[in-house]
Amino acid sequence: MNEPVVQAEQTVLDGMNLLTNLLLSSVGIFIKICIVLIVMLIAKKVITGFIDNLFHNKLSASMKQNENIPLEEKRLKTLSKLFKSIATYVIYFIAIITCLDMVGFSIMTILAGAGVVSLAVAFGAQSIVEDLMSGIFIVLENQYSVGLRQVFTDKVTLGLYSYIWSKIQV
Repeated sequence: MNEPVVQAEQTVLDGMNLLTNLLLSSVGIFIKICIVLIVMLIAKKVITGFIDNLFHNKLSASMKQNENIPLEEKRLKTLSKLFKSIATYVIYFIAIITCLDMVGFSIMTILAGAGVVSLAVAFGAQSIVEDLMSGIFIVLENQYSVGLRQVFTDKVTLGLYSYIWSKIQV
């Protein structure tokens, strides 16, 4: 007669242990995700601060050389925004993948899917990506700037044409 009572008590205790373990693991996952998000925010602040300092030092060096300061400043601000944006997206991607792994998603499947999707997008938008990369290298190498006088030769009529850059946009 005592055996069914003991079995019922054991079943209740097993259920409570399972519930306790589930709650503790959920709280542990939540705490880990909070830690990942805090580390992500700190990493973002440190990396964007490093990029700002790097470009500020570059601007200070060009000011000492008395280069064309307004144009150089605009170019460096553009590059700074570009690199900060890239760094931010990489940090966000790593944090999201890390959090999904903690929750229990298979990140290998996500990474493989992202690889296939990026390959399809790369083939589909090849000319757009090519133009974007060309634009980045034009800004990086400072090939053209506002106020630059460009002379073109027309090979058919052997005439010279000149053009003054008034604005450069992407």
